[in-house]
Amino acid sequence: MISFLKSILPLLMVSALVSTRTLAIPTESELGEDKLLLRDPFKRPVLVTPDLTPRTELEKFSIDQIKMMGVLTGPKKMKAMIATPEGKTHFISEGTKMGLKRGVVTQITPALIRVREKVINVLGKEESIDTDILLPAEGASSANPQNQSAANSDPSGIAPGGE
Repeated sequence: MISFLKSILPLLMVSALVSTRTLAIPTESELGEDKLLLRDPFKRPVLVTPDLTPRTELEKFSIDQIKMMGVLTGPKKMKAMIATPEGKTHFISEGTKMGLKRGVVTQITPALIRVREKVINVLGKEESIDTDILLPAEGASSANPQNQSAANSDPSGIAPGGE
Protein backbone atom coordinates (compact mmCIF):
# COMPACT_ATOMS: atom_id res chain seq x y z
CA MET A 1 0.00 0.00 0.00
CA ILE A 2 2.86 2.38 0.76
CA SER A 3 4.38 1.73 -2.68
CA PHE A 4 1.05 2.56 -4.27
CA LEU A 5 0.90 5.87 -2.42
CA LYS A 6 4.49 6.67 -3.37
CA SER A 7 3.68 6.07 -7.05
CA ILE A 8 0.49 8.12 -7.04
CA LEU A 9 1.77 10.99 -4.88
CA PRO A 10 3.71 12.71 -7.73
CA LEU A 11 0.60 12.53 -9.93
CA LEU A 12 -1.52 14.13 -7.23
CA MET A 13 1.02 16.91 -6.79
CA VAL A 14 1.08 17.65 -10.52
CA SER A 15 -2.71 17.72 -10.75
CA ALA A 16 -2.85 20.06 -7.74
CA LEU A 17 -0.42 22.44 -9.45
CA VAL A 18 -2.39 22.38 -12.68
CA SER A 19 -5.71 22.98 -10.96
CA THR A 20 -4.37 26.07 -9.16
CA ARG A 21 -3.34 27.66 -12.43
CA THR A 22 -6.18 29.20 -14.44
CA LEU A 23 -6.17 30.53 -17.93
CA ALA A 24 -6.36 34.28 -18.03
CA ILE A 25 -9.33 35.40 -20.13
CA PRO A 26 -8.87 38.99 -21.25
CA THR A 27 -11.47 41.45 -20.05
CA GLU A 28 -13.21 43.95 -22.32
CA SER A 29 -11.00 46.76 -21.11
CA GLU A 30 -7.88 44.73 -21.91
CA LEU A 31 -9.14 43.96 -25.42
CA GLY A 32 -10.09 47.54 -26.19
CA GLU A 33 -10.51 48.11 -29.90
CA ASP A 34 -9.04 44.70 -30.74
CA LYS A 35 -12.28 42.95 -29.81
CA LEU A 36 -13.83 44.38 -32.98
CA LEU A 37 -11.27 42.47 -35.01
CA LEU A 38 -12.12 39.11 -33.46
CA ARG A 39 -14.48 36.87 -35.43
CA ASP A 40 -16.99 34.49 -33.90
CA PRO A 41 -15.68 31.04 -34.94
CA PHE A 42 -19.22 29.61 -34.92
CA LYS A 43 -20.59 32.03 -37.53
CA ARG A 44 -19.86 32.11 -41.24
CA PRO A 45 -17.61 34.96 -42.31
CA VAL A 46 -19.37 37.88 -43.93
CA LEU A 47 -18.55 38.10 -47.61
CA VAL A 48 -17.83 41.55 -48.90
CA THR A 49 -19.53 41.89 -52.26
CA PRO A 50 -18.50 44.61 -54.66
CA ASP A 51 -20.98 47.14 -56.02
CA LEU A 52 -22.45 45.50 -59.12
CA THR A 53 -24.62 48.32 -60.40
CA PRO A 54 -24.32 48.42 -64.21
CA ARG A 55 -22.12 51.19 -65.55
CA THR A 56 -22.65 50.48 -69.24
CA GLU A 57 -25.54 49.03 -71.22
CA LEU A 58 -23.68 45.74 -71.72
CA GLU A 59 -23.30 45.29 -67.95
CA LYS A 60 -27.08 44.98 -67.51
CA PHE A 61 -27.19 41.43 -68.90
CA SER A 62 -25.75 38.09 -67.92
CA ILE A 63 -23.09 36.72 -70.29
CA ASP A 64 -25.31 33.77 -71.25
CA GLN A 65 -28.05 36.19 -72.44
CA ILE A 66 -25.75 37.87 -74.98
CA LYS A 67 -25.59 36.35 -78.47
CA MET A 68 -22.62 36.53 -80.82
CA MET A 69 -23.72 37.59 -84.32
CA GLY A 70 -20.42 37.81 -86.20
CA VAL A 71 -16.82 39.00 -86.34
CA LEU A 72 -15.19 41.88 -88.18
CA THR A 73 -11.52 41.46 -88.96
CA GLY A 74 -9.24 44.44 -89.23
CA PRO A 75 -5.56 45.06 -89.79
CA LYS A 76 -4.79 45.32 -86.06
CA LYS A 77 -7.55 43.58 -84.10
CA MET A 78 -10.87 41.83 -84.41
CA LYS A 79 -14.23 43.24 -83.38
CA ALA A 80 -17.33 41.21 -82.66
CA MET A 81 -20.97 42.03 -83.23
CA ILE A 82 -23.25 40.96 -80.40
CA ALA A 83 -26.99 41.20 -79.70
CA THR A 84 -28.54 41.90 -76.30
CA PRO A 85 -31.84 40.37 -75.14
CA GLU A 86 -33.49 43.71 -75.94
CA GLY A 87 -32.55 43.21 -79.61
CA LYS A 88 -29.90 45.94 -79.77
CA THR A 89 -26.62 45.22 -81.53
CA HIS A 90 -23.22 46.35 -80.31
CA PHE A 91 -19.69 46.16 -81.68
CA ILE A 92 -17.13 45.16 -79.07
CA SER A 93 -13.38 44.65 -78.97
CA GLU A 94 -10.93 43.19 -76.47
CA GLY A 95 -11.08 45.09 -73.18
CA THR A 96 -14.81 45.86 -73.42
CA LYS A 97 -16.62 45.44 -70.10
CA MET A 98 -19.79 43.36 -70.14
CA GLY A 99 -21.87 41.06 -67.97
CA LEU A 100 -23.32 41.27 -64.48
CA LYS A 101 -20.05 40.27 -62.81
CA ARG A 102 -17.79 42.96 -64.28
CA GLY A 103 -16.57 40.75 -67.10
CA VAL A 104 -13.91 41.92 -69.54
CA VAL A 105 -13.54 40.61 -73.10
CA THR A 106 -10.11 38.95 -73.22
CA GLN A 107 -10.18 37.27 -76.63
CA ILE A 108 -12.11 37.46 -79.90
CA THR A 109 -11.73 34.73 -82.53
CA PRO A 110 -13.85 33.92 -85.59
CA ALA A 111 -15.69 31.28 -83.52
CA LEU A 112 -16.00 32.78 -80.02
CA ILE A 113 -15.76 35.68 -77.60
CA ARG A 114 -13.99 34.89 -74.30
CA VAL A 115 -15.08 36.95 -71.30
CA ARG A 116 -13.23 36.84 -67.96
CA GLU A 117 -15.43 37.51 -64.94
CA LYS A 118 -14.33 37.96 -61.33
CA VAL A 119 -16.39 36.08 -58.76
CA ILE A 120 -16.02 35.45 -55.04
CA ASN A 121 -15.74 31.75 -54.19
CA VAL A 122 -17.07 30.03 -51.05
CA LEU A 123 -13.86 30.82 -49.17
CA GLY A 124 -14.32 34.55 -49.78
CA LYS A 125 -11.43 34.76 -52.25
CA GLU A 126 -11.70 36.48 -55.63
CA GLU A 127 -11.47 34.08 -58.55
CA SER A 128 -11.47 34.59 -62.33
CA ILE A 129 -13.88 32.58 -64.47
CA ASP A 130 -13.63 32.47 -68.28
CA THR A 131 -16.90 32.20 -70.21
CA ASP A 132 -17.12 31.67 -73.96
CA ILE A 133 -19.86 33.14 -76.15
CA LEU A 134 -19.96 30.92 -79.23
CA LEU A 135 -20.94 31.93 -82.74
CA PRO A 136 -24.02 29.88 -83.64
CA ALA A 137 -23.52 27.40 -86.47
CA GLU A 138 -25.04 28.28 -89.84
CA GLY A 139 -28.61 27.09 -90.10
CA ALA A 140 -29.00 26.84 -86.33
CA SER A 141 -32.07 28.54 -84.91
CA SER A 142 -31.14 31.60 -82.90
CA ALA A 143 -33.97 31.02 -80.41
CA ASN A 144 -32.48 28.05 -78.56
CA PRO A 145 -29.56 26.16 -80.16
CA GLN A 146 -29.46 23.59 -77.33
CA ASN A 147 -32.94 22.27 -78.23
CA GLN A 148 -32.16 21.92 -81.93
CA SER A 149 -30.60 18.45 -81.53
CA ALA A 150 -33.72 17.23 -79.71
CA ALA A 151 -35.97 18.53 -82.52
CA ASN A 152 -33.98 16.65 -85.19
CA SER A 153 -33.81 13.34 -83.33
CA ASP A 154 -35.85 10.30 -84.25
CA PRO A 155 -39.22 10.38 -82.40
CA SER A 156 -38.97 6.64 -81.65
CA GLY A 157 -36.15 7.35 -79.21
CA ILE A 158 -33.91 4.67 -80.77
CA ALA A 159 -30.42 5.79 -81.60
CA PRO A 160 -29.23 5.12 -85.18
CA GLY A 161 -27.59 1.72 -85.44
CA GLY A 162 -28.92 0.63 -82.05
CA GLU A 163 -31.87 -1.43 -80.91
